[in-house]
Amino acid sequence: MAFSACLLAGAANANTISLAGYNGPSNQITCVPSCSGFTGPNPGLIQLSGTDADAYASAGNPTGELARLNELLIQFNPARDTVNYVNKTDVEQNTYTTDLQYFSIKQSSSLWYFENTSGGTVTVTALGDAWSHTTEYGPPAVVPLPATAWLFGSALLGLVSVSRRKRA
Repeated sequence: MAFSACLLAGAANANTISLAGYNGPSNQITCVPSCSGFTGPNPGLIQLSGTDADAYASAGNPTGELARLNELLIQFNPARDTVNYVNKTDVEQNTYTTDLQYFSIKQSSSLWYFENTSGGTVTVTALGDAWSHTTEYGPPAVVPLPATAWLFGSALLGLVSVSRRKRA
C-alpha cells in the first residue's frame, strides 16, 4: 500500500511558472509534468527556467512568432537547429495540452515562450480566458529512453552471449 502511494505521488509532479509582465488576474501557469520558460534580457543571455518566463512583444502572426522563437533559440544556444513547424490554436479555456517541443501563450500584446521538458505531452493550466491564443512549434518533444531500458538491454545481451557460449 505504501509503495503504490509513493508511485502516485511521483507521477503528479508539476512546476509553476510566473509570467513576468502579465496583466491578468493570475500571473502564473502550471505545467504537468514539466516545462521551462525563456528568461533573460533581450538581447542578452537567454536561459530556461522552471519558475519564470519573460514577456516578449507580440509578433502578431504565427510566422512572426516562429521567427521570434528562432531568435531566442539562437541566443540561448547558437548550435540548436531552427524550428520550422508552427501551429496557432485559439484557446478560450484554462487548460492547454501539447506534445510539441515549444509553445507560446499570447495575452494582449505580450507573448511568453516555453520549452516542453516533459519528454511527451504537457498540460498547461491557468489564465482562464484571458489569453488570446497558444502557438505550438517544432517537432514532438523527445521522450528519453529510461535507464532501466538500457540496463535491461545490456542484461539481455549478456544472457544471449552466455547461452551461445554454452552451445559452443
